[in-house]
Amino acid sequence: MKILITGGSHVVALNQGFNRLKQSGEVPSSLEFRVRPLGGGLSVARKFFRPCDDHVEITHQKFRAKFRRIPPAGVTYDVVALSTALYSRPVWNKTDWAVYGIPGFAKDRILISNSMLRRAILDDNKYIIAFLGHLRTFGIKVCVVEGPRPFRHNIEVRRTGTNLVNHIDSLYRSLTHEILLREGIPVVSVPDTAFDEDGFMLEKYRHKNPKDKTHGNVDFGLLMMHQINRLMQQLL
Repeated sequence: MKILITGGSHVVALNQGFNRLKQSGEVPSSLEFRVRPLGGGLSVARKFFRPCDDHVEITHQKFRAKFRRIPPAGVTYDVVALSTALYSRPVWNKTDWAVYGIPGFAKDRILISNSMLRRAILDDNKYIIAFLGHLRTFGIKVCVVEGPRPFRHNIEVRRTGTNLVNHIDSLYRSLTHEILLREGIPVVSVPDTAFDEDGFMLEKYRHKNPKDKTHGNVDFGLLMMHQINRLMQQLL
């Protein structure tokens, strides 16, 4: 079975984890992985593709540098694993959250409704979900690889507020999980052991660059590749 793992910038950690997995001999001979990023900021790029008869054409210039189409011409993939759809940062990292809040959170700010927040989350994800749906029409199995949850050391978390970030992140993931479940799209989840009781990633999985506030490290990539490997063996 041939599997393409692609998506946003978190694919870098997945690739590092895959190399570790391969070196340890834990990749079955029945599975052939290719790990290659499409590009960061997929959800905020809006509609970045155009559906064609037997593939999805990548129309956004930034992402076309990596892929002009998925699947690539002359290449067949059984599964496309996308690392993007469960990553909430594009919603909670805005500087506007220093002014605005949600009822029950950040009461000293101008409040917006939970309905508006839900709309922002669904709007952030709608093109990613549509992209996965079009891939399925070509007989390709798809799944979503969960991105890292927020890290406490992220200055954006402190600016928005840990409680509010946790609320937005939890709502983002639950709403997206509902959609993916309804569409029959499997999710490769971050194990409970990788984040604390408040939902923030453990420090041992933070990027080695102290200036990096959002990406996981090679240990996170290896953790998720173990999860992906298990799911792919179930799909065989």
